[in-house]
Amino acid sequence: MMPEELVDDGKPRARMSGADRKQQLLDVALELFSRQGFERTTVRDIANAAEVTDGLIYRYFASKEELLAEVVDRARRRLEDVPIRYDPDRPVIEVLSDVIRGLANSIRANLTLVDLHWGEMARGSEVGIHLTAIREDVFAMLGDLLAQYAAAGTLSITDPILGARLLASTAFSFTCVNRAECADSWHALLAEWSWFAATTFVEGTRPRS
Repeated sequence: MMPEELVDDGKPRARMSGADRKQQLLDVALELFSRQGFERTTVRDIANAAEVTDGLIYRYFASKEELLAEVVDRARRRLEDVPIRYDPDRPVIEVLSDVIRGLANSIRANLTLVDLHWGEMARGSEVGIHLTAIREDVFAMLGDLLAQYAAAGTLSITDPILGARLLASTAFSFTCVNRAECADSWHALLAEWSWFAATTFVEGTRPRS
């Protein structure tokens, strides 16, 4: 039986902390799910790619379904950092620009999950439908935000969810087009784009006198 920590050239590998090992397994599993598809990826595949035994994976996760659930949960928690909050004391353009920028950064941090989502949707799997729930959560939060601005008379929008889809799509398309940019270039481009997109959206939905 293989040792839990494999060795290279006969030299033991330094043990990871429990938290680091769990994150490594999540990262490896997500990469394989994205590349091979969820159904075609086995626990043994994940173990081989992470250079550990199957048994070590089962210390952290009861199944590959639990691995996927943890990946999705972590992605959903990242959305909590996106400032989708009504703020009557700030210009709405600033608020929406921050929202677009936050969404784009969150999407960029989860690009492998995005790739998995599209692949599973193309295969018509239940996993793809499950991952769609994250997108629907974003639409709901953005829709609530736009509804609050509409109720305050700041925006004139009759379908907040449609507006939410437009804003989320703006963040998504920017991220996909610029996914290969280095960090400095990415942030500079995003700052300019998010302001432009927010300004265009707000100007198009201002109440007309």
